[in-house]
Amino acid sequence: MIRTVSLIIKPYDESDKEDMIRILTNETIKKTFVIPDFKSYEEAECMFNKLTAYSYSDEHYEKGIYLDGLLIGFVNDVEITDKCIEIGYVIHPDHHNKGYATEALAAVISDLFDKGYTTVEAVAFEDNIASRRVMEKCGMKLTDKTCTMSHDGRLQTCVYYEIESMLRYRIISLADNPVYIDRAIDWFSLKWYIDRKEYENSMADCISRKNRLPQWYMALDQFDNIIGGCGLIQNDFVDRTDLYPYLCALFVEKEARGHALGGKLLNHARAEAAKLGFDKVYLCTNHTSYYERYGWEYFANGHHHDGDVSRIYKADTKI
Repeated sequence: MIRTVSLIIKPYDESDKEDMIRILTNETIKKTFVIPDFKSYEEAECMFNKLTAYSYSDEHYEKGIYLDGLLIGFVNDVEITDKCIEIGYVIHPDHHNKGYATEALAAVISDLFDKGYTTVEAVAFEDNIASRRVMEKCGMKLTDKTCTMSHDGRLQTCVYYEIESMLRYRIISLADNPVYIDRAIDWFSLKWYIDRKEYENSMADCISRKNRLPQWYMALDQFDNIIGGCGLIQNDFVDRTDLYPYLCALFVEKEARGHALGGKLLNHARAEAAKLGFDKVYLCTNHTSYYERYGWEYFANGHHHDGDVSRIYKADTKI
């Protein structure tokens, strides 16, 4: 499930059938999106059942786009070749011109990069300016690739857009790479405005391997620069000491954002927590709608010594 500010993007439910059939048979949508011309309700129902099965399959990327629980569109794979995926997307005309297509496409691109795809493609009819603007707003670039097809009674020129995840990085643990300790201390201290001594003590404990916690992880680019990082600690300065471990200090450099690196670090830390024998992991934040995209859910409030309150999220370590 993907959560954005306004939308939820997830597999279909049986209760979505009528809403999906209304989308599949909408004449405005059929002018710009290639959909079979169903000759009966049963044919449309059969298509919904097929798409629902796809939405739960690992071999396809098929998801509904929901606004306040209502299915208003969908996104699906057109072709998958190794690390490249071509997708199509639809928003019902009743919800056009509200930014939902851009919001959904941006979230889907991030999710696809997070799943390991390096190139995302999408196609639009040349005269479908609205759809082309959505792609451009999401950072997709027009390519030289075109094709023609007969649609809606005339010959249409199709133009292709794509976006590539060019970020090259690796995620390492400080415990396995103690040579990075000084750089890690400086980097985390600078990003979070926390006294260097706090990180010195925690990272020294990490390297000593005396206990399961703390643990620290860093993302390094191809030039060995730290471009992101996070930690697993016993407690993140809140009163819920019964909960642990806490994921802390998640940060991604500005120039490395937009490539789902934050999600990669979150998932990496969860997987590492599982190896350490934990079945849950927690975090404190005042953000909403970000962590939900990666499988976290709000759990409780946590109180700090200074009286501030943070939202506590939890996630299973099995992804």
